Amino acid sequence: MECILVKIRTENSYITVANVYISPNQTIDIDKLSTIFIPKTIIVGDLNAKINICGSPANDHRGLLIKDLLDKKNFVILNNGQPTYTHQTGYRSHLDLSIVHQSLATNSVWEVMDDTLGSDHCPTLY
Repeated sequence: MECILVKIRTENSYITVANVYISPNQTIDIDKLSTIFIPKTIIVGDLNAKINICGSPANDHRGLLIKDLLDKKNFVILNNGQPTYTHQTGYRSHLDLSIVHQSLATNSVWEVMDDTLGSDHCPTLY
């Protein structure tokens, strides 16, 4: 798992932003991943997980592990069903996730940009 954490100071607190990449060929270490699921955290990135509430046709094993972590740690997924990744064949999928602690969810919006900026992943706005 690759992860970059940034702590942002607000008026009276801090918000942590975690940018995460987990290779599709890598076995997910749920204990390691759970360490970034802390209050006042925004988790974004390519987790290569298929989760039906994000728009994937079905959950895969990794998606089920992440869904369980969301419930245990009081996080929610912001994805609204729009695909975020385009395979070279044209097939689109929902591999990139935006996850926030429930304390931040009511002030959150999420959308996918149309311009990929040359990538096979679409940038998302949070």
